[in-house]
Amino acid sequence: MSQTLYIAGTAMSNLPVSLQFPELVNYLNDQGFVTKMTFPAENYIGMNHSERKYSQFLKAGGIPSRAVLVLLEPEAVFPSQYKKSVLGKYGLVLRPGNPSHHNALGKFIAWPYESNPNPLTPSAQKIKLKDYIANNVAKGLFKIDNWKARDQYLVIINSNKVSPAPIENYSLRRMFAHEIDPALLSVYGDLWDAKIWKKIRHRLEVTLFSVRNVHLPNIKNIYGNLHWRFPASRGIIADKQVVLQHVRFNIVIENDPSYISEKLFDSMINGSIPIYSGPDIPDEIIPRGAYIKLPGSPTELLNTLQALSDAEVKRVLTQIQDFISSDTFLSVWEKEVVFARMGQEISFYLGATHE
Repeated sequence: MSQTLYIAGTAMSNLPVSLQFPELVNYLNDQGFVTKMTFPAENYIGMNHSERKYSQFLKAGGIPSRAVLVLLEPEAVFPSQYKKSVLGKYGLVLRPGNPSHHNALGKFIAWPYESNPNPLTPSAQKIKLKDYIANNVAKGLFKIDNWKARDQYLVIINSNKVSPAPIENYSLRRMFAHEIDPALLSVYGDLWDAKIWKKIRHRLEVTLFSVRNVHLPNIKNIYGNLHWRFPASRGIIADKQVVLQHVRFNIVIENDPSYISEKLFDSMINGSIPIYSGPDIPDEIIPRGAYIKLPGSPTELLNTLQALSDAEVKRVLTQIQDFISSDTFLSVWEKEVVFARMGQEISFYLGATHE
C-alpha cells in the first residue's frame, strides 16, 4: 500500500519541491510514495528545518519518528537547525557532504554536485557532468602548458557574507582577501566592494533570520570586519566555470569546516588547482594529492605556491584529472546519484517505521 509523503523545500527557492529536487521526488515516487502538496501526510521530509512546516505535520496527525531532516545548509548559515532540540524532532537526519556522517550502511553521503555558472541560480540548460569533464580533458585544461598560460594567478570566488554562528569560515576568506597583494589575487563575488548600506542590510538580514529561528547571533561574526576594504575585488561574475578555466590557483574555503560542497569540484573540473580549507577528507573520498591544503596565513600560502615546481604542479593536475574522470567520482558525487542514494536511505527508513 502506498504511503503519503510531504516534502518541505528550502526557503531560498519559490519553486515547487518537484522542481527543486526532482531526482529525490522521482525516486521516492518510484518506490511507491505519493507526494502530497498539503497536510495530512503519513511521512515528512524537511530539506533544512522549517518549524512551521514541521508543526503543521504534527498538528495534522504526523509523528516524529516518520519525519526526516536533510541538512543542506551548514551550521554557519543555519545554526539553529543543528541544535539538539531540533535534531531530536526527527527520526532520521542526513548530512550530505559531511565526511564524519555515514548512513545506516556505514557509507558516506556526498554533496549532490552539478556544474552550474552560479549555484544560487542554476541553469535550465544542463550538460551531463561526465560530458563536461570529457570536454575539458579534450581541451587540454589539465595539461601544464595550458595551466601555465592562464592569465589569472590566484582567485577567491565567494560573496563576502557574515555568519551568526561561532563556527564559520567567512572571516578566514576576508583575511586572505584583505592581505594578499591585488596584483596576485582577484576576488569575485557580491559585498566585497559594496556600499556600506548594502553591507549593513546584509548583516541585519542575517541577524533577523537568526533571531527568528531562536538563535542568539554572535555579534563579532555579524560585524564581520565591516570597515575593511578589499582592493582585490573584481565584482560579480556571470559564470564562474568560465572564469576558473583562466585561473591557476583557486582559494576554496567552505562556509564552515564541517562539510564538502560544490566549491572544491568547480575548481577541479576546470583544471584550476584548489587551495582548500574544509573538513579533514579521507583519501578514499578525495585523493589528498588532488588539492593543496590552505596554509595558516597569506604569507605561508604565497611561499608555498611560489615554491611549487613544474613537476609538482603537473602531478596535482594529473591527480585531479584522474579523480574527476573516474567512475568513483561520478558514482559518489554526481547529483542524480546522490539524491537516489538519499532516496534509498529515506525509503528504507520510512518503510521500516511503517511496518
